[in-house]
Amino acid sequence: MDENISPLISKALTKKGREVKSVAEDYQSYANGKLLKLAARDKSIFVTKDKDFGELVFKFNYPHSGVILLRLQNDSIRNTFLILNQVLKYPENLLEKSFVVVTEKNIRIVKSPF
Repeated sequence: MDENISPLISKALTKKGREVKSVAEDYQSYANGKLLKLAARDKSIFVTKDKDFGELVFKFNYPHSGVILLRLQNDSIRNTFLILNQVLKYPENLLEKSFVVVTEKNIRIVKSPF
């Protein structure tokens, strides 16, 4: 989970039984490309609010295990947790190797070609 996502969300997801790594706690000051590569190595889905990850995936073909880009108008901790928790209920094979853009009204899933 990127450093722009509150560690409180990571902790709440961990309490729900999810395995979560937080950039803010474990990988602070790593470059975005390196974060994406680490998540791919660990076969983890990377959650962020940073649109730059779309460029890494689609323009520079960075390998990844999946990216969830949160584009929420209400990015309060509660709203972010509730929406992210709903997205993570999707079947794992749908989220794997996909770039997922999430708003309050829409979830768009784009499978990576590689």
